[in-house]
Amino acid sequence: MSEPQQLRATGTEDAAPRRLALVKPDERPQPVRLDLEWAGDLEQIARRSEAIGLLRETAIKFTAPEHYVVSRSEDGRMIASLNASGAELVAQIYGIQISNIRPTDPQGRFEPKAVEEGNETQFVAWGTGTCKVTGVEADVRFARSNTESFVGGGPRRSSKLVRLEDVRSCVLTGLRTKIIKSLSGFKSVPVAELSRHWDGTGKDVKDCIQGSGFGSSTERKAEKVAEEGVKEAAGKLAKEILARVGGDQSAAEDLLQDITKGKNFKGRRSAKTFTQMWQVDNAWEALRAHSVFGDSQQGGAA
Repeated sequence: MSEPQQLRATGTEDAAPRRLALVKPDERPQPVRLDLEWAGDLEQIARRSEAIGLLRETAIKFTAPEHYVVSRSEDGRMIASLNASGAELVAQIYGIQISNIRPTDPQGRFEPKAVEEGNETQFVAWGTGTCKVTGVEADVRFARSNTESFVGGGPRRSSKLVRLEDVRSCVLTGLRTKIIKSLSGFKSVPVAELSRHWDGTGKDVKDCIQGSGFGSSTERKAEKVAEEGVKEAAGKLAKEILARVGGDQSAAEDLLQDITKGKNFKGRRSAKTFTQMWQVDNAWEALRAHSVFGDSQQGGAA
């Protein structure tokens, strides 16, 4: 007797009458079964994930606020990134080793490659990093421009004036930091994660280094040393200036600079740079007497 077969209806809905087709048992859909080896792999993945999480927590607790630069986006989100000194500490936790740093000069000393791009010079280097814990290896490229103040002193400074030792040190530090952050996953760290692992340790995200999104370095320094009440008074002055120029932010900056400039001082472009109350008072006096935006042109005192 032939092997048992099963009847299955075939054909389209428009077809009449419908036909019956024969389907052999070995053609029927079979249930998917989880391979026992895969189950073992999943357990191993779970253990590995737990270990990596513990490693990251340990690294965060090992570092301190001064090892992170916090940036704030326009929508208020804050992300922390390891700086060079913090990266070296994290490298110890993750067992990261760096080798094959290149290029080198004929004497075997590290010397970044200078690449001319128009009026700009890029100093480029490469290096290889290996993480003992994860077993991951990465070859990383890093570059710095001579227009960056800590390399060449700003965009107007010729690359020929840059000291080679300064370039070597800056590029080498940047390369090592980039390799460590790439292998450890510390390029971007949510501040909430720092707060969670620093809870009860006395460390606070508020003490991290402030980067982009927190105003200029001059504004941040001024805020730390400003007299009591200066911040509020300067804020009121800034609002008044903005109102007198019709809400034009650029014009407000120009007006503030105009009313704060002196014989040997070009003026302020941000009210956040005031540190003394007398500075704010003088700015108010100059604003009221301004030939274009003064009180007489506004129809009265502010």
